[in-house]
This record gives sequence, C-alpha cells and structure tokens, in this order.
Amino acid sequence: MEIGAIIKKLREEHGMSQEELAKYLGVTYQAVSTWETGKRLPRMGSIEKMSLLFGVTKSYIIGEEDDSIYFEFKITDEEQRLIIAYRKATPETRRNIQKILSD
Repeated sequence: MEIGAIIKKLREEHGMSQEELAKYLGVTYQAVSTWETGKRLPRMGSIEKMSLLFGVTKSYIIGEEDDSIYFEFKITDEEQRLIIAYRKATPETRRNIQKILSD
C-alpha cells in the first residue's frame, strides 16, 4: 500500500478529518491532502508524530511493514481526543493541565 493510502486509512480508522490531523501535526489540511493523494510525501517529523498518534511504527506508515505490526500500546480514541484538545488549548490552559499532571 502507498504511504498516502496508509495515512488516509489510519486517519479514517481514528475518525479524524484532514483538518484535525493537520492541526495535531502542525501542518495545513492541504498538506495532509497532498500526502493522501500521493502528490507529496510528509517529512519524517510528521511521520513520527503520526506513528505515536496512531500507535503504529514509522515503517508501517511508509509502507515497509504490514498492518499486523503495531506497538504494544495503542492510543485509544479518548486519548486521541485529549491530545487534539490539548494542542488546540491556549498556552494558559496547557500550563494548567501540566500543573495538574505534575502534582
């Protein structure tokens, strides 16, 4: 499977829009669209973030492994929503969250 199809499959399996994935990755939704259509390839930093978000290896995303190879842990839908909410949060809200987590 091509990298664009893999990204689209993972994004859809996790119920994310291109815009939501783009926000998480710090890119535009147009960038995600060009990856999914095969017009461009994501940078390694984006591949690494997708790997953590979707709970798969970087090698899987770039098409070097089959989908049976996942990390021992997989980010749940709830965890994914928390990550996205955190990334959308204001700096002050992020500081408050960090304070709660460090206590």
